[in-house]
Amino acid sequence: MKLNQLFKLLIDIAFYLLVPVIVLFPGTILYLLIFPGQKVITQLPYAEDGVGWQTVLILLTVFVEYLLFFVGFYNLRKFAMMLLKNKIFTKASVERSKKIGRFFTICGVSSPLLKLLYVLFLSSQNQIEFGISDSQLYLFLVIIGLFFLILSRAFERAMLLEQRIN
Repeated sequence: MKLNQLFKLLIDIAFYLLVPVIVLFPGTILYLLIFPGQKVITQLPYAEDGVGWQTVLILLTVFVEYLLFFVGFYNLRKFAMMLLKNKIFTKASVERSKKIGRFFTICGVSSPLLKLLYVLFLSSQNQIEFGISDSQLYLFLVIIGLFFLILSRAFERAMLLEQRIN
């Protein structure tokens, strides 16, 4: 199997594993809004007495972050298809890579900021606990986002050079 095909296959698998969360997450939030006071989430300190407005607010922001990531990943999937078809130096690939970069960078930067706001305003424990996996994930998203923004510029330059040659 070629490297491009393996890349596309792995992205497709990861994308389809993300879809159920996009479909089921809003239903969970709606359930918690209809039936407040449920102990659906028991591991969170702000949800010990049942689900209140803080929990719903946090879940909504987590869902928005997840949507940002999902849209970035969707664009990555489309970009992988272009890579597989060898259509790299096109306007469409430049636009896809810009979108990937923007969505992943926004997601990587806003996630720790939202976590900080949660700790400052909604948490009763007032401590920030960035686990190794959290901070590495946010940094990875920012790095990948910036990489795709740089890559889009390189593709744009290559496209312009190709037009000058022809």
